[in-house]
This record gives sequence, C-alpha cells and structure tokens, in this order.
Amino acid sequence: TELERGDTVQLNVSTGAEPAERVTVPRAAGQRLDEGRETLEQAGFEVLALTIGDGEIRNESTIASQTPAGGASVPRGSLVLLYVTG
Repeated sequence: TELERGDTVQLNVSTGAEPAERVTVPRAAGQRLDEGRETLEQAGFEVLALTIGDGEIRNESTIASQTPAGGASVPRGSLVLLYVTG
C-alpha cells in the first residue's frame, strides 16, 4: 500500500502463545524524554523514541504521546513507542 509521508501506520504484533504477565503501562506523555524513558524501563518495558516532524531527539525533548497509552494493560517487556517533539 502506498502512503503519503507522515501518514500513520499501525502494526499489530503477536506476543506468542505464552506471553509474559500483564502489567500497567506508566504514563510518560508530557514528561521529558529522559524521565519518561527511565520510568518505562524501570517498569520492565522496551522503549523506542521517534521524533514528530524534523526536530532532533534530545533527552530534554517533550513526549507528545505514547503507544500503548499510559494505563493500558500489556505483557511485561512490551515495546512502548514514544513520540517526541524536537
């Protein structure tokens, strides 16, 4: 499928037949990247930061949103995407 630059793409990935225990994702949106990343990693999540627009990702960048959202129940060790402003 062809998309325009900036279009949203959603990927659904299976956790397999025996996923890890489910835990609540901490809310990181609105925090600085370094703070939000630390909170999520301490809770046992993998973290990937992506920039919104053309800005550069820095520790002091603000987390605009996250997927899965704070409060969601997902398997421990899941990947949390952080969308930050440069």
